[in-house]
Amino acid sequence: MTDDSNRIREQRALKEVRTLVDDLEHQESTRQVWQMPLAVGTLVVVGLVLGFFAMKMGSRAPSAAEAKSFSCQLDMWDKRSGEIERRLRQARPEISYSEIQMQLKIERPYVIAEAKVDCDARSK
Repeated sequence: MTDDSNRIREQRALKEVRTLVDDLEHQESTRQVWQMPLAVGTLVVVGLVLGFFAMKMGSRAPSAAEAKSFSCQLDMWDKRSGEIERRLRQARPEISYSEIQMQLKIERPYVIAEAKVDCDARSK
């Protein structure tokens, strides 16, 4: 009787092992089916991203008038930022460097917009 029960347990264990092996083979084949499309999709996405950046980096160089206007804007920013800093230091001598930088960061878009209008008017 022990031989029969051992044989039954043995057959059951073999059947369970075979089921596990079949499941692993099925998972492996499923993984292989998805590997190629996934790899191709990844390559396409990477290619599109690289192409986008290549197009952006390869954009045209600024014209002489644009370069001159930009240079004028930077010159005006240099002048105005110094004026803003002096005004802040006169109003509050104890003001810290980081507070001045924060205020310049806030005022920069307005100064640049004003400079752009002035520089564009000068170039005409």
